[in-house]
Amino acid sequence: MKFSYYLRLIEEDYLNRYSSKMTFSKLLISYITDINFRVTVRFRIQSYFNSKSKKLKIFAVFIRNGNIKKYGVEIGINTKIDGGVNLHHVNGIVIGDGVVIGRRANIFQQVTIGKKNNAYPYIGNDVTIYPGSKIIGDINIGNNVTVGANSVVNKSVVDNMVVVGIPASEINNKRQVVRI
Repeated sequence: MKFSYYLRLIEEDYLNRYSSKMTFSKLLISYITDINFRVTVRFRIQSYFNSKSKKLKIFAVFIRNGNIKKYGVEIGINTKIDGGVNLHHVNGIVIGDGVVIGRRANIFQQVTIGKKNNAYPYIGNDVTIYPGSKIIGDINIGNNVTVGANSVVNKSVVDNMVVVGIPASEINNKRQVVRI
């Protein structure tokens, strides 16, 4: 893919995080001052190099290894994350090599998204995954899903749901109004 594609993804990531028009100076300041955004940009560059020739793929490995060593976040070389991702408190985030994540995902610290039986999860659009959660195996997480803190998700979740617990279970359909 062309670098312009990855630049568009970076712009979507920026807009989802800061909600203001991206300029080069704003992008540079955000990259320098916001570790979470910096990891996201480095992931986009990693993905760009991974999409190129075998000679350039080594740079993707260097970037991934740098993110692990410096920031404590591991995002697989072949991971696919659509635009608008927002990584919060990047410490301890692990996203496996074959994971696919849709648009506008919010992922908090200590989240693991990984494989079970050689299969990775597919995560839809507008999903929020709170701290400490684990999502594993050949499952689908629908659109507009919230995964509660420290939950373990090992079964597919339909759209518009809130799931919590170990193992995770549905507690709310987001289309309904819940009164407390």
